[in-house]
Amino acid sequence: MKRLAIATIALATNIAVGATTVTVYGYGSDRESAKQDALNTAVTNVCGKAVVSSREHFNNNTRDGIAVYTSCRVSKFQILENEDGRIKVRVTVIDNKSSHRLFSESNSRMQFDGDQVRSQIDDLQREQKQGDKLVDEIFLDYPYKAYNLSSDKKPYITSDENRNIFLMVPYDLTWNYNFITAMNETFSNIKNRKGYGVITVSAKNPDNLLLGKKDNYYIDDWTRFNHIKSKFMYDNELRLKVKARDHKGHNAINVCYSPDYKAGGIFYSIGVSDELTIFGNDRNRGTIKIKLTVPADVIYDIYVDVVAERDCKL
Repeated sequence: MKRLAIATIALATNIAVGATTVTVYGYGSDRESAKQDALNTAVTNVCGKAVVSSREHFNNNTRDGIAVYTSCRVSKFQILENEDGRIKVRVTVIDNKSSHRLFSESNSRMQFDGDQVRSQIDDLQREQKQGDKLVDEIFLDYPYKAYNLSSDKKPYITSDENRNIFLMVPYDLTWNYNFITAMNETFSNIKNRKGYGVITVSAKNPDNLLLGKKDNYYIDDWTRFNHIKSKFMYDNELRLKVKARDHKGHNAINVCYSPDYKAGGIFYSIGVSDELTIFGNDRNRGTIKIKLTVPADVIYDIYVDVVAERDCKL
């Protein structure tokens, strides 16, 4: 089994504040598709977008993924021209980073523009799916590329008072700051001004000897917030997998180890329902103790991988 996921983020810098009205053209095979093209163009032109591309290699299969996300939505629009294959639309775009989502602006107390409302709801649902996909693409790397695993000590053999022989494998585990940066960029795109849940990321750039920072990201969508938390839970939980071969090339050791917890959790805390805290400066060092069932002198090629809990079931 081999798993490799590479994710890159491209962020546009043209982010709208408040409401912005633009006139754009849309193209399509019919009026509806041309209108949707115009609305998408308006949102992208006003707000920019985040693009995540990834490639995952797992069990000899390669999967390419692209997620495109924008944090704004259409507030209202007016069709100015409608020709075959082309439509001209005046569109008002607003920042979607708000906990209140209002649809349409009626002409009277009892009248709503059904076309406006339907397009706005479609736009919101598309934003929700795109935001969830943005999270999924980034967390393809978790926990495999999320941590740095090293050790300044080599594996060694020891015994106990009952003459049991143990393989001792020291490890040193820290967050990968590049992954922290990718998470921060993702959370900054899907955050709201206020929300029911808050994600806190505390981290220090390893190139900066003094300064660290703490970022808070409010999420007003419970489904999305719990979806993010699930990336650290259950089958996604961090494990260390120790493998070794014997002198004939056969698998002699294949065990999973759960790093010891310390105060506040290991690298993150998910115990509070409305909070997710990531301790980007945490470091976990220890020694994996494995009772040997094969002679110690036949063991070769000992190595440790960061894996998810689901990989321990294979």
